[in-house]
Amino acid sequence: MENWKRKRYANRGSGKSFHKFGYPADVDYMDEMLELCIQATRKEGLINSGLGKLPPNWGEKERWTRQRIHEIKTAVQDKGNARHDVKTLEDIGFDFDEWKRGQGNQNEIRQIPIQSTVCLLGGVDSDSVRWQS
Repeated sequence: MENWKRKRYANRGSGKSFHKFGYPADVDYMDEMLELCIQATRKEGLINSGLGKLPPNWGEKERWTRQRIHEIKTAVQDKGNARHDVKTLEDIGFDFDEWKRGQGNQNEIRQIPIQSTVCLLGGVDSDSVRWQS
């Protein structure tokens, strides 16, 4: 962690910019935090098999949404008073499944596998784990 801090100070300074990440660095950071949590020493009585509360696992759909968050906000604002009727991303033209079908082998969103999840959770595949909030 100290090495990370030193590098971050060198690149970003110690002021407010130290804490601002932006996409994709923010998502990568959350994935790193999840990885560290999964490697932590377990404590009896905590949820998630003794790991306690875990940060979210950013899958492909969440990364896709995060990458487009500014466009999504703009699309909602452009609805004016009708923005209150927007309930899903699809309501404003953002359809992950449609995007995914159109991608074929092209994948503009980088996935970071959490390799230690399988062994640390006793053979459970990370895609099948439901993290408690």
